[in-house]
Amino acid sequence: MELIQPQELTTGVKFARDVVEKAHTLPTSAPWRVVIFEDADRMTESASNVLLKSVEEPPSRTVFMLCAPSTHPRDILPTIVSRCRHVYVPVPSNDDVAALLVAEGGVSEHDAALAAAASVGHIGRARHLAHNIVAQQRRAQVLGLAELIYHGDLAFQEVGVLFTKIEAEVDQRLETIEASEKEKLQTAMGGGMKGKRVASLRSSLNAAEKELEATHKKRRTRQKRDALDLALVDFAGIYRDALITATGAGIGLTHPDMEGLSREIASRHPAEAIVTCIDAIMKTRELFGQNVRPVVALDSMVGRIRLALGVR
Repeated sequence: MELIQPQELTTGVKFARDVVEKAHTLPTSAPWRVVIFEDADRMTESASNVLLKSVEEPPSRTVFMLCAPSTHPRDILPTIVSRCRHVYVPVPSNDDVAALLVAEGGVSEHDAALAAAASVGHIGRARHLAHNIVAQQRRAQVLGLAELIYHGDLAFQEVGVLFTKIEAEVDQRLETIEASEKEKLQTAMGGGMKGKRVASLRSSLNAAEKELEATHKKRRTRQKRDALDLALVDFAGIYRDALITATGAGIGLTHPDMEGLSREIASRHPAEAIVTCIDAIMKTRELFGQNVRPVVALDSMVGRIRLALGVR
């Protein structure tokens, strides 16, 4: 099995060519080679076209599995979709996710149920939330924004703090990984060698290091945007819960531990205003991919929510 996990904001032509090259090697430890391509929706159109030929006529004993949110043209090139068999994987229920967390151990039934609800069926995120104290603190900070909206400029200050903390956490998490990758590159390309070929090796090493640094920068950008996006998904959840309460929809809450806050929002504002708040959050998520500075987008979001709720 070949698991492909893109680390950059978008998957370009070079990455797609590397995937194709790996796919064309014969399986050595099993009868078939299965290439699982996660986040295939992040491929650029050019990268999709590079992959298209291999998907249409895959190498002998090779199977491609492209993972994407949907078969919509914004996620996957229609020409690729037309050459694939669509396998719908349903989102597991909250009860199923909670049961899995309990079965894995180290999580109480209460905490597992809360993590499952807050993660909206995403097993990996539920597992991370259930076991990681930093993730739990970050969620509490994000949900607290809904209360700070009513308190002057505190929400504006808080989104700035949130952005700074997320950036710092990503930088710290990747620092050791990047240092290890750089050391491996230097070792592979003869860093520290002496002799007549040092000059030519140094030139090649410098070029490779610059390419690696560019990759690191793109990976950091993606992880920071992904972390901010997940924070906004949490934030939207509190207004979703308020809307469910206001309309009496009778379905489960995303943040049951914050039911008091969502009920307060529902009691203070009409459903139309709450929907506008959700729209403001979704618009901000879109802005992250449009070269808008995240902190500017977050400030704008807070302003639009305050306006929708009539906060002065």
